[in-house]
Amino acid sequence: MPGPNEIYKEMMEKGHSAAWDQEWNRAVAFYQQALNEKPGDLKALTSVALAFYELKEFKESLKYYIKVAKLSPSDPVPFEKASMIYEKLNQNKYASDAAYRAAEVQIKNKNLKGAIELYSRSVSLLPENLHAHSRLAVIYERLGKKQQAVREYIQVASLMQHKGDVEKTVQSINRALQLLPTSEEAHQALEMVRRGTLLPLPERPHGGTGLLKPVMDEETPQLDMPKGNEEESDNPIEEAHKVALAALAEEFFKQQIAQSTPKKSERQDLMDIVKGTGPLETKEVNQEKVMIRLGSVLELEMQGEYEKASEELKQAFSEGLQSDAGTFEMGYLMDKQGRPESVTRHLQREIKSPDLILGTRLLLGLNYRKIGKISEAARNCLVALKIADSSIVSEENRIDLQQMYETIIESSIKELDENAMDQICDTVIGLLMRSNWQSYLKNVRVQLLSPSNTETPVPLADVLVNAKSSQIIDALTDIRMLAQRGLNRAAMENAFFALESAPIY
Repeated sequence: MPGPNEIYKEMMEKGHSAAWDQEWNRAVAFYQQALNEKPGDLKALTSVALAFYELKEFKESLKYYIKVAKLSPSDPVPFEKASMIYEKLNQNKYASDAAYRAAEVQIKNKNLKGAIELYSRSVSLLPENLHAHSRLAVIYERLGKKQQAVREYIQVASLMQHKGDVEKTVQSINRALQLLPTSEEAHQALEMVRRGTLLPLPERPHGGTGLLKPVMDEETPQLDMPKGNEEESDNPIEEAHKVALAALAEEFFKQQIAQSTPKKSERQDLMDIVKGTGPLETKEVNQEKVMIRLGSVLELEMQGEYEKASEELKQAFSEGLQSDAGTFEMGYLMDKQGRPESVTRHLQREIKSPDLILGTRLLLGLNYRKIGKISEAARNCLVALKIADSSIVSEENRIDLQQMYETIIESSIKELDENAMDQICDTVIGLLMRSNWQSYLKNVRVQLLSPSNTETPVPLADVLVNAKSSQIIDALTDIRMLAQRGLNRAAMENAFFALESAPIY
């Protein structure tokens, strides 16, 4: 009696033979029998996906290509195929996303030509695909294709301006001018921005794919695409830095535009430097000098001149600037210069902006640790974890979770020795100082803190204090995922390795 391997081989051969004869229905039947013998086999999955595609059964084909993409994430082909199918189904948003994913794989595979083609396809399907335009700009710049790079940077500037991100708008245009100072297009774009005129949005490339209204069909399978800002999110410190820099840039930009208007003697509306902080507090503000300083800060930061930028920002404070954004940015610049004492000194002022608090606490934790103030470092790291953990739970559970954190923080600081507190710092830093930290924390919470009969979620700090290391948390996540997939032996081996690092956990 033939075994599973023999049956699999026979069905695959019959499927290939039917495909050669373009008898696609028979090919599908044979390939599916092969899959019955070897579920998840890449060759069989790819073959049946192609057969369904040839039969114009696009939704069925898409299901199998998505499975292939998940099993073989380093292969761009299933993403390309998915993009083609989504386009045929008039779902150009998904088609653009899939083309972008394929291009990202080509980048990892160091195939720049293939990546350019796919990023270009992505923007032809969805002209407002910001990430694809950004990638094209960087690639063209590295290849020395300055004109193409300038065009893409201006497209990025347009999309950023329409989103209200003034700092990145100006930054993109300045980048274009640095590449090609004689670019008339870039100079015109900068002049439009200075006048407060909106740049035209990117248009579909001539001869490109038409942008059709997506048909939202719940039965159409979808790739697991990153949502919102998670695709390229930074660690919390860099996120806060971008928020602060954008706020300072927006104020500078607004004041540039307002230079031609009469000044008000009692002007109090420089702006809410960061959302939610209220009016800017000033003491005899010399607006003109403050704006000059802020302009220098922005320019110097883009050039990586952190020491000079911090000096200009310090002068802006001496001219009367007071803002959460400026305070955070000063701490950030001191950190870039490797001056931990200065970081902790500048960030002593209370920062109220919710967009800056997490980054501030992490900066304080990192720098208190550098100067040996472990207790203060641990406190700030745990507060950072409280803020981060609270941001990923439902609003009704947030207050209770924060109260539990307060208890954990106070007891940890009182009861633990310096070595234990230093390990807490190490673990929190390992958890949060990573890109896509929110997705990571959500995954850790799902994997390690499965919902119980109680309504209030357990603080991640409960696991953290005992686990002693973010590596243990990663190991626990891997163990559970392997066990859920039925790979018990691999899960057990990971557990033994984890016990070497934490023998009593």
